Amino acid sequence: MTSITVLPASAAVTAALFALLVIYRTCLSRALRYPPGPRGKRLIGNVHDVPKEQRWRTYAEWKSLYGPIIHLNFLGTHVVVLNDVKTVTDLLEKRANIYSDRPLTTMNSQLVDRKRTPFFVPFADPRFSTYRRILHDTLGPRPMRDIWPIQEQEVKAFLRNLLVDPEKVDAHIRSNAASVIMKVAYGYDIQPKHDPFVAAVEEAFINGYIITTPGRWLVDSFPILRFVPEWFPGAEFQRKAKYYREQMRSAYKAPLDWVKSQMAAGVARASFVSRQLSSQEEEVKAADYEDIVLNAAGSMFVGAADTTVSAMVTFFYIMTSHPEVQRRAQAEIDKAVGHDRLPSMEDRASLPYVNCLLKEIFRWCPPGPLSLPHTVTRDDVYEGYDIPAGTVIQGNIWALMHDETMYPDPFTFDPDRFSTADGRVPQEDPTRWVWGFGRRVCPGQHLADAMLYITIVSTLAAFHIGKAVDEHGRIIEPLLDFTTGTTSRVKPFKCRISPRPECEGLISQVAAEVEATS
Repeated sequence: MTSITVLPASAAVTAALFALLVIYRTCLSRALRYPPGPRGKRLIGNVHDVPKEQRWRTYAEWKSLYGPIIHLNFLGTHVVVLNDVKTVTDLLEKRANIYSDRPLTTMNSQLVDRKRTPFFVPFADPRFSTYRRILHDTLGPRPMRDIWPIQEQEVKAFLRNLLVDPEKVDAHIRSNAASVIMKVAYGYDIQPKHDPFVAAVEEAFINGYIITTPGRWLVDSFPILRFVPEWFPGAEFQRKAKYYREQMRSAYKAPLDWVKSQMAAGVARASFVSRQLSSQEEEVKAADYEDIVLNAAGSMFVGAADTTVSAMVTFFYIMTSHPEVQRRAQAEIDKAVGHDRLPSMEDRASLPYVNCLLKEIFRWCPPGPLSLPHTVTRDDVYEGYDIPAGTVIQGNIWALMHDETMYPDPFTFDPDRFSTADGRVPQEDPTRWVWGFGRRVCPGQHLADAMLYITIVSTLAAFHIGKAVDEHGRIIEPLLDFTTGTTSRVKPFKCRISPRPECEGLISQVAAEVEATS
């Protein structure tokens, strides 16, 4: 939490303002009937009630104490967490007209100036519909077919990297995701190591999580502090805001400027940015539209890269710990595709078990366990509870994915949940919820889904994934733990990756092809 030291001359005024704010919030809290939740402490609310690690699990546990809708107070910022399908459907979907804004926190929206970017632009802002439309023009279900060749080509480089250096599987996963998105967004080939564009955007993603963490910044609870100058004692938050603002802007502007230079030279590849800049709408001012394209392209990387990395790491963990799942998927691929070529996007319809496997990965470890925060634009009442305008609303995706009423034995990994074989009735499709809710559903979901499918099916076709062994030949059991952040993933573990004997010729051919074209 950021602290601030106030000069003696203004201490009395600040203390008075603070006291008035506390009195106001206390009176307001008494007048309103919020949803149930942990009581919290005077002034700071529930700041210390919520753990820093995997708070979505705590929220899910609280469902048994308080019900599916839970109220929290972080230094005066009211947050409502929705823990079941009914509440997220009733509020974030059926009442999407008033539940589709983003919280305009002082640090994020004003000091770092992210209020008009795709993730945070107000629902009523004309930019919102522009962002959705131009992203859909590239990432919608039909346009995605034009991206398939890029994904199929890049997965060959991924397989080659696994063959050459299987120990660095995590780095290969990140590189593959970044390579696809940078080609789609900018027509840019990333450098094999330490690409400056990728490094800058990855840092921007981390900074974005820091900026938007509830309760982290005192200025979010006391917006008047935004007027404190940067040089003032205790105003470290101002200096950090300046750094975040400049770093994030630079991270998105550098690759866009590269595309513009390529276009000026007449050598630019077709990409999201080049197409949008070439077909600029006359009614939009040039500078403003370029800013829209800059932010939309940046959101493609931020929205798709880390989610695909999370799901791919889960895939490798499951293949390591559940060999029977791997054998069934490989048998299906062998029968439908054979051993003389890699699977393609066109093979997907003939691989039902692989598709069930992907759905179960999303369910078992959703890449974004909490939805990005929504906020309600006007006072609302739900099942007798008051939800005032400005309340932050978060759907607990992890809780939905582990709800025993929808998914019996939810902690067991079981792709057959979604099978229709032998007349089975499949359980609820998790992709209905893992990409967000209502008008704020992720526009890059089809890109991420296709990336994951082609990477998973190609890896299964070419490689065997098993448990690692130590120097004494003893099996190393993979430990299971998860990271905390906007996205969550299985923490690093050891596994052994080797070419399948029946596919050694194929993978050698793929590796040679990649070497020849690199």
